[in-house]
Amino acid sequence: MQNLSNQLRYWLSRLNFHRRISVLEQRESARRNEGRDDILDHLRMGEALRKGDDTKPRIHFIHIIGSQNPGDEFCGPELYFRDFFADHVQYVHKFYGIRYDSILRDDVVVIGGGGLLEWCEGWQKTINRCVERCDNVVIWGAGDNTRRGNQPPKTRIRYEDMALIGSRDYGFRFDYVPCVSCMLPQLELDYPITRRIGVVEHQQYPIRDFPQFEKLSNQTRDVRTILRFIGQSEIILTNTYHVWYWATLMGKKVILTEKIATKFDHLRYTPTFYSGDLEADIARCETHPDALEEARGLNRAFAEKVLALLRRPEAAE
Repeated sequence: MQNLSNQLRYWLSRLNFHRRISVLEQRESARRNEGRDDILDHLRMGEALRKGDDTKPRIHFIHIIGSQNPGDEFCGPELYFRDFFADHVQYVHKFYGIRYDSILRDDVVVIGGGGLLEWCEGWQKTINRCVERCDNVVIWGAGDNTRRGNQPPKTRIRYEDMALIGSRDYGFRFDYVPCVSCMLPQLELDYPITRRIGVVEHQQYPIRDFPQFEKLSNQTRDVRTILRFIGQSEIILTNTYHVWYWATLMGKKVILTEKIATKFDHLRYTPTFYSGDLEADIARCETHPDALEEARGLNRAFAEKVLALLRRPEAAE
């Protein structure tokens, strides 16, 4: 009898999952059809994002907010999956100002995305403090990010005490879950091509070569401008992780001008680095037309795992 009850609960959860995914896809379609591009609406640190049943475990989303780097701003799962977790109270915290006293032992804490892992001592300790507060810590789409010339931090993250780990690093230590910013609806828009080659540089590492090409910095919270610039270019030259990622998802040829950190060591698709002969690099560079759907599918599947983690106390009753 117990087995039958468990099977029924399982299939009901599967039906509910597909219903939620359907609603999510409908909302994405509505945003595109209405021309809406207001998906970013960060709230104050620790503020409730979505009210739900207070008797159920809450979910906390933690990532970097306010850095003037669109890769940081748009890598939070709460921006895309808030309706998916609608039955639960949801909170969003700035990585630099987590309200630890609001996190209960049975809650779920989602850290990521972004290059939060192996960056510095302080960040390692921040992640470990979350593990100390909560039994259900999840890494969602975060990855290693030791900067060029820096030594890896000495403090080791307590990965073994986490409930789920999905890393944007492909074929490395953990299961692969690409950055959730793949859910941005603007990635599938059709843009008129206005330039052959466009350059997007990291705000801390200016690209001084290629002065003949139009160039943008990633020092902005306006992701729409960057995605439009990528979409209107046939080829992108960059040294930023997320511009490489977004351009790849948009089916562009992407040339990385340099490797500024370990975040470029485990990319899903073999990157093309600038060799000194740009035209030869462009000729050998490949595109990946299935990348967007693959990334979205992996994130939707991971969302189901997180939802199952939230429901685990219910199943034990």
